[in-house]
Amino acid sequence: MIQIEHLNKTYVSRQGETHIALTDINLTIEDGSVFGIIGQSGAGKSTLVRCLNLLERPTSGSIIINGRDITSLSEKELREFRSSVSMVFQNFSLLQQRTVLRNVMFPLELRHADKKEAEKRARELLELVGLADKCDKYPSQLSGGQQQRVAIARALVNNPSIMLCDEATSALDSMTTHSILKLLKDINEKMGVTIVLITHSLAVAELICDNVVVIDEGKIVEERKISLQTRKATLPVSCWRRGCNRGILADVLRPVWGASGAGNLGHHCYELGFHGACLRNRYSPRRILGA
Repeated sequence: MIQIEHLNKTYVSRQGETHIALTDINLTIEDGSVFGIIGQSGAGKSTLVRCLNLLERPTSGSIIINGRDITSLSEKELREFRSSVSMVFQNFSLLQQRTVLRNVMFPLELRHADKKEAEKRARELLELVGLADKCDKYPSQLSGGQQQRVAIARALVNNPSIMLCDEATSALDSMTTHSILKLLKDINEKMGVTIVLITHSLAVAELICDNVVVIDEGKIVEERKISLQTRKATLPVSCWRRGCNRGILADVLRPVWGASGAGNLGHHCYELGFHGACLRNRYSPRRILGA
């Protein structure tokens, strides 16, 4: 279980200017769940997820994982802890001079694992993500979706209990996004890995997450459990923008802006939910989430 208690993060520039990135964050993430954190660019979601493995050290507050406050770990303890928390990035972060197989093996090489065992483990994971036939290819020879599958396989190589996905599908088209989300859900169900998914799109979170929070200006402004019925349905949202007084299907549930057939309503609907002025005004995230 991950428990975040009264977490704050403040940056101070060289000029002495203060920027508050996170304010009094309190969250509980259950073991084996898929937890979504949604927000617009600059809302603080990536800072929050990077605090979970202390790539960003919080200014104050506690992060308790399996009963241990990781903010109090020594450097040696922190290195050991990080082997149980993997991360998948938006830009894949693959080593271009290494083959697919050697990219997946890389974390085990850093730990001086037996070469034969490392290769066996890497091949098993590449089969899991559907790339068993790409072992000898280089990243430049793969599509974006295939590169992200390699990154996911690499993230699993140390048998982590937690996987942090920071905008892992943002650089992919909608069809590839759905295939990657299905893969993540399969990994969650088969391996019991807790997944924390950072995204700007409710569509992405709604498809696989058990719980979702909305973050705006460094604060949690809404939390919602996603039911099976919600996951299967398209949520109706009433749009009251620019004099439009009629119900529409929320294209906020699609990972594109201004989806085909929706014109600008899809974009406006996205703005309703997650652009700061609307969050602070009459359009609350609760309404967008269908509560």
